[in-house]
Amino acid sequence: MASDFSPQSEERDRGDRPRKGSDQILWAWVLDPQPRLCTGPGIFWLALTLASGLLWAAIAVGRWGNGEFVVPDDGRQHLFWMARYLDPGLFPGDRIADYFQSVAPLGFRTLYGAAAGLGIEPLTVARWLPLVLGPVATVLCFVLSFDLFPVPAAAFGAAMLFAQNLWMRDDLASGTARAFLNPLFLLILIAYGRRSRFLIVGAIALLGWFYPHYVLVTAAIAVLEAIGHFWNLRKTGKIPQIWHDLSFSVWVLITCTVVLIPFALDSSAFGPTIDAELARTLPEFLPDGRSRFFYDDFGRFWLSGGRSGIQIPLEPPLMVLGLLLPQFLWGRWRDRLPMVALWRSRGGLLSKLVLGCFLCFGTAHGLLFRLHLPSRYTQHGLRIAIAIAAAAVLFTLATAAAQHLKRSTWLGPRGRAAIGATLTAVFILGLTVEPLTSSKFPKTSYVTGTAPELYRFLQGQPPETLIASLSGEANNIPTFARRSVLVGAEAAIPYHWGYYREFRDRVLALIEAQYAPDLRPVAQVIRTYGVDLWLLDRGGLTAAYLEADDWLRQYQPAFDATRSRLAAGEIPALAAWVEPCQVFASDRHVVLSAACLLAAADQAS
Repeated sequence: MASDFSPQSEERDRGDRPRKGSDQILWAWVLDPQPRLCTGPGIFWLALTLASGLLWAAIAVGRWGNGEFVVPDDGRQHLFWMARYLDPGLFPGDRIADYFQSVAPLGFRTLYGAAAGLGIEPLTVARWLPLVLGPVATVLCFVLSFDLFPVPAAAFGAAMLFAQNLWMRDDLASGTARAFLNPLFLLILIAYGRRSRFLIVGAIALLGWFYPHYVLVTAAIAVLEAIGHFWNLRKTGKIPQIWHDLSFSVWVLITCTVVLIPFALDSSAFGPTIDAELARTLPEFLPDGRSRFFYDDFGRFWLSGGRSGIQIPLEPPLMVLGLLLPQFLWGRWRDRLPMVALWRSRGGLLSKLVLGCFLCFGTAHGLLFRLHLPSRYTQHGLRIAIAIAAAAVLFTLATAAAQHLKRSTWLGPRGRAAIGATLTAVFILGLTVEPLTSSKFPKTSYVTGTAPELYRFLQGQPPETLIASLSGEANNIPTFARRSVLVGAEAAIPYHWGYYREFRDRVLALIEAQYAPDLRPVAQVIRTYGVDLWLLDRGGLTAAYLEADDWLRQYQPAFDATRSRLAAGEIPALAAWVEPCQVFASDRHVVLSAACLLAAADQAS
């Protein structure tokens, strides 16, 4: 498309063709729609997008450092068990490892398993994945934005806003299945917009392998588009063209159904999924719980709740512009601003994306928790839609401003070029460099183990060793020491009741045993679960220690009863056996022999 954003220069070359002034060239590279991506402006802005995506991902990877004991926060749930790929003898009979292995998507397991087959550690894969997935997601957002709004600089803006918002969370750095969601879903949207049957089948299959919940959003988009086609058929009667478009939506629905059937028929050995009625009675789902979901505050529950709310992505602040797009498309400004007609002809896919996300969000609330967490269905799709919409609004306004400059008489071509170059530089630097001024960007949530002596001691124990502990260090032991723990806050995921009911019983029993005035409950826990070692924090047998642990507070009535006894001056029986039974000691931790504790309990009885 030719640009009319800047005045024609009166200078002509020898062939009597108009010579473009510097301002015209600048506007052509920044504001002109392009017929295809493989043009000078398209390649330039795409290269800048890729470079920015690589830079941010490299910074994130660099924050891993060279430490031996580093793991993504969520990797302590979803990656630790993968050590079994390298040593099948690890975590034998471990209920926690078995559970997290069972809920891992097939593609996620296959990727890490294949890497392990090549001798690559799971944590090594997790470390370097962001360097691939981050740039890929950023570039795919650029391509999707260009398909919908063919201005390369606007596609760059959309990709940068999308990537900024994505890197404000630890999804890409997590190394978990959700790290694959955004690139795969963007690929689906590109295939959908281009009506590529081959590409969309592959993309849906891959998404089903890594994050099957979002296949439902894809299906919702297809349903909404099919409804739209039927409506158009009723209005226009143009059967051939509408049938061609409708057949593609049917194709997508069939593919989604085929991909989802195995998940619909799969019955977890750790089920059933917890129902909403039971969840409302558990402290774990209340505002102070480990998996807080239910809030009395309406806005918190429906809008900002991390698991229950819509979570409209409005960071960075420019994302707010995306909320103005409907006003530009259908408001009184629609005939006053250039490019609105172009957007109106191409933006239907994003409208269906937004509606599809909300449709799945409402369905997930209605079927709580059988479709997992409702917020998952809106936060990712809305990130894409709002980023692209914000860029469209920004460049619609920029185009209007350029036309105003075109009509100005007080600025010559050089003045317009200087203003345009300055604003373009601010635009590029503001989107690529300014986010890096925050030490929290990009967000990685890497956890560094702080007890290397403990990990090395436990690594020297037999693979079947089971450690009982209420220490926060229990969260790190399976990853860094590759030994099983009886409980740990990171493993306290309550959505499958068959798993969590047993896990909760373990925590209750462990609280009562660790602070009991005699060793009989300790012996019972050791014999019931086959405990080999008992890990204590220094000071871990005091009332102050228990009072400071917000995670244990949700395990009632054991927590309150134990706190009352300790406050009354009762001394746990374990305190007398810390020295006689210890097999490891450091400034922060003590490990006791379960066999020694059993012998002491038998002697006392």
